[in-house]
Amino acid sequence: MPVPMVVEGFPDVLDVRFFEITDGSWPSEPDPVPYYFSQHEATQRQERWSALTDMGPTPSFGGVLDFAAPSQGYDVVATNQQYAQGTQVEWELVRFDKFGIIEERFTELEKGTIRRRNIDCFSIFAGAFSIDTSVYNHTEAVALCSNSHTSASGASTATGFDNQETGALTPLQLKTSYTNFRKFRSDANNPIDGHVPDLLLVPVDLEDRADEIVKTVKGLDNANETKNVQEGRYEVKAEIRLTNTTNYFLINKMWMKKNLHWFDSLKPKFSRVEDFSTILALYRVHMAYMWGYADWRWVLGHNVS
Repeated sequence: MPVPMVVEGFPDVLDVRFFEITDGSWPSEPDPVPYYFSQHEATQRQERWSALTDMGPTPSFGGVLDFAAPSQGYDVVATNQQYAQGTQVEWELVRFDKFGIIEERFTELEKGTIRRRNIDCFSIFAGAFSIDTSVYNHTEAVALCSNSHTSASGASTATGFDNQETGALTPLQLKTSYTNFRKFRSDANNPIDGHVPDLLLVPVDLEDRADEIVKTVKGLDNANETKNVQEGRYEVKAEIRLTNTTNYFLINKMWMKKNLHWFDSLKPKFSRVEDFSTILALYRVHMAYMWGYADWRWVLGHNVS
């Protein structure tokens, strides 16, 4: 788009001979943040959170009391991110626009804020298999989905500490992943009773296959009419912002919300002024926020090779 928008660049919007001029925009995307994240109001430029580890089972009493305490868990620091955009329009374009196109273009600033929030929301998943410290820093210093998770308490990580797999989306792979998710261990290496995945997050490329697996009652991929144990087990969400066509995620929704944090420091703020010397209408949007995750046990990611 030419900047600023002047009559010479957009003569058609002033020409009554045209029956219609469409604005080239699409409906606004929904804001995904409330579904995936717990939302908070930021109170400082950097937000920090931490946790204590759990403790092991109570030992036998042999006449002398055994004293124990939790360990300090991992810390997270998220740094505020600012976003802003503006547009400039010649006064005559606004005054004599025959189709309302110019005024409609200003709504694109609003839609742009939602597009930005979509990108940042799904960056948690897009970057799940690598370490990115550009927005938040997690002191465990491994990827969200990894086979190298550590324990702040020093407990054994031999089993129950891997949340990255590589198998493509199939009924058999989902069965295996479901079992592995159930076997996640706490930081102190305790089993997590009742910890089950209930969300299957996929790119749109895998939506049909995911629906087949989750919604077929009997005879999934066979002619024996045996019950499909995965029928109704998961909510399926297919997201267009997941650009990798083969990666997907098993998620516990409750623990996702407990561990994904989003801090709004400035909700989208729109302003309009007129430049004194050029008589251009100036429009601006400005917003700021930060995000990050606490623990990894809410998700099992499939980095399909």
